[in-house]
Amino acid sequence: TLAVPSLDVTADVLEAATQDRPFQGSLRLVLRNDDGRYSPLPTAVKLAAEVRVSPGYLASDGPRASDGPAYWVGVIEKDSARGERTLVLNGRDAWSLLEGWRARRQYTWTAGEKNVFGILQLLFARAGLEFSSVGSSAAATSLYPAFTVNPGESGLTAVRRLLAMLPDVIFARGEFGYLMEPLASQASAYAYGADHALFSGRYADVLPGANRAQVFGKGVFGERFDWPGVESVYDLLRQAHDVNLTTAAQTNDRADALLRREAISAGGGEITVPVNCGQELYDVVEVTDARAGLSAAKRRVLGIALRYSTGE
Repeated sequence: TLAVPSLDVTADVLEAATQDRPFQGSLRLVLRNDDGRYSPLPTAVKLAAEVRVSPGYLASDGPRASDGPAYWVGVIEKDSARGERTLVLNGRDAWSLLEGWRARRQYTWTAGEKNVFGILQLLFARAGLEFSSVGSSAAATSLYPAFTVNPGESGLTAVRRLLAMLPDVIFARGEFGYLMEPLASQASAYAYGADHALFSGRYADVLPGANRAQVFGKGVFGERFDWPGVESVYDLLRQAHDVNLTTAAQTNDRADALLRREAISAGGGEITVPVNCGQELYDVVEVTDARAGLSAAKRRVLGIALRYSTGE
């Protein structure tokens, strides 16, 4: 139906918890059901229903909230314990829709037929999702690879194979997937530790998994080094083979992308703060924590967890 029923359950929320990470996001929503208001279930509350979580603030001019992330219900529980009744909804984000889609036949593109962005767009569409970009790389539109999706392969697996060809990442926003290149020069989008309070922090430097990358294309070769890393621990080599790459520039760009991916994963730690309803995966933020000797230190967001509880 085009007239989708909706239901605002804000007043009934006892607890809400979300976890958003690359390629996966989850929701656990606990609603009061002490008076049996969800027995039977309203029309809008059902398996596969979309749930919008819209965190926000009580500002001087009243409540303000974001559109928030979206999740699709996979499990509905009716719990009864200690004389209390609750309804629990467990859901997952857009990545689960891609994971759930399986190719019913073989999809094949010959070299030069469609660029990586176009193939990604088609795969997202198969799962009922929109796809766009916010600062994607040049390779996303200039690379026209030979690519095959095999029968029975999930959309998620195919998307991850395509992303391995690019320096880009994808984050989910509602029913949209957005392609973005996480550049080292990217400006910070927000700051924690000054105007926005910081409750606690844990910061870690992690040894990258690779400091040397070799890429073999069709008759071409590219190599890149993280020289400070090589000096510290000798070389930790990663190799990639892709016959879709036909120029030295393409293999060098792929090698740069491999090392860039390792560098991003080498920033560890976490901070606990009051909710920021506009925070998204892969944003660059600045952290000031005098106790840890940090002043406007740049970090990239690789995971977001939200916890809400009324205490009832």
